[in-house]
Amino acid sequence: GYLQTDVVGNELFYTFMPSQSDPAKDPVLLWLNGGPGCSSLFGWLAECGPVVSDLYSNEWHYNNYSWNKNLSLIFIEHPAGVGFSKVADKEKEWTEEAAASGLLTALKNFFYEEFPDYKDLDFHISGESYAGVYIPYLIKAIVEDTEEERKINLKGALIGNGLTDFEVDGEGSIGEFMYGHGLISKEMYHDFEKHCWHLDPEYYNLDGRDFPVHNVSHRCNEIRETMSDMFKGIDMYGILRPCKDWHNYRTPNKNGYGTTYKQQINKMMHEARKIKIAALKQRYGEDYFGDDDEEEEIEIMKYICSDDYFIDDFLNNQTIREKLGAELGDKPVWAQCDPVNYPLHDSLKFYTDYLPTLQNISVWFFS
Repeated sequence: GYLQTDVVGNELFYTFMPSQSDPAKDPVLLWLNGGPGCSSLFGWLAECGPVVSDLYSNEWHYNNYSWNKNLSLIFIEHPAGVGFSKVADKEKEWTEEAAASGLLTALKNFFYEEFPDYKDLDFHISGESYAGVYIPYLIKAIVEDTEEERKINLKGALIGNGLTDFEVDGEGSIGEFMYGHGLISKEMYHDFEKHCWHLDPEYYNLDGRDFPVHNVSHRCNEIRETMSDMFKGIDMYGILRPCKDWHNYRTPNKNGYGTTYKQQINKMMHEARKIKIAALKQRYGEDYFGDDDEEEEIEIMKYICSDDYFIDDFLNNQTIREKLGAELGDKPVWAQCDPVNYPLHDSLKFYTDYLPTLQNISVWFFS
């Protein structure tokens, strides 16, 4: 169904999976996917929900590792405009505070209007990727909320592979991942460190001196191209499992609208690089860039694939949508990720500065 936010016309679509053990006592957990702009129904149908699909199929089976074995699970499409969620103004630019405020109101309506039997149970927040930013801002909104009669009983958060800092979680992490899993040699990894602009000279200070940073140099593109070739046919969510028809996975979403989760990650990394460039220009001046050797960047992840199209098929089935009480509005189809107007932020200061000041809230961050 739908949960009203603090803005009239902004309604968030959700699914609720009560605990299979003791729903009257077991904790409640909210799951959020990232993007920004990607649907949390991805987590419901492909990650931690009670029913999942086999790889590259439309066959469904019971998930023996479902998180709602002893938790009640909420999956919310967030922010307004993502997936089946409704948005009053598509053009309005999101801030992290506005997104968190809307989600907080939706949660209050969930606990105090829709499912009041659950409002006093322990509540936790979980998610991945850009949820590493969503969750800190939501925690802050809950902690600082002054509406005492509708408080959220927050006990903790579980954040997996969350974005915290573009310095660490941007393109540099791809090089580290590939080298750590034997996809590229030590020599190529060091070449990548030395020649690709995303690295901070103050951090690495190779050979005891700063090295120049460019938008993308020809040598960096050569390295990127080689690394991209190493990713051919590899599933981004499980590099040891086979990819089916990997060469077809570069095409846009086959329903012709929106993007896949993989494409949204590529978009986010491109935006993160622009943010990093702006920060370096501010630090070192405009003259720090502008090498004659500059080129348009090669996309490292252009050949990887994922097995996620079955979700589009499932949620674009009219019978399924009717059973879910979901509406498309003016969208032609449901898409895993939607082009919401959401400028990127990171969240490192939350973990370093704000989190240590909190009382009685546990946060588990894992990668």
